[in-house]
Amino acid sequence: MFYNCYFTSKGQKKILNNKHKSMNNEKHYCHISVKGLALAGAIIFGAYLFLLALLAGWGMKFMWVSKELVGLLSTVYPGYVVGFGGAVLGLLYGLVCGAVCGSLTAWFHNKFCGSKN
Repeated sequence: MFYNCYFTSKGQKKILNNKHKSMNNEKHYCHISVKGLALAGAIIFGAYLFLLALLAGWGMKFMWVSKELVGLLSTVYPGYVVGFGGAVLGLLYGLVCGAVCGSLTAWFHNKFCGSKN
């Protein structure tokens, strides 16, 4: 689970585990796991960059797969090219960038939503 929700009312805490209950003037906090969202972001973005370079290298061109997109992304990620070598490098770039973006997203959410955990 990426988050735990609980309501507080008069000092009482109830762990809900993603069940919806009426709030009735109770404060609501949701805490997102920084490690969990970082791991999910790393896996998804790493797999995306890996598959994009491989599929574009095989000549597939549909929706989000094209050599032009790989060329555009190579301006942000040096060395990212169409083919297996570029796919492995894209996997590494994706793991790092996905983890950083996922952890920052969870950290900012927890910071501004009032989560105490």
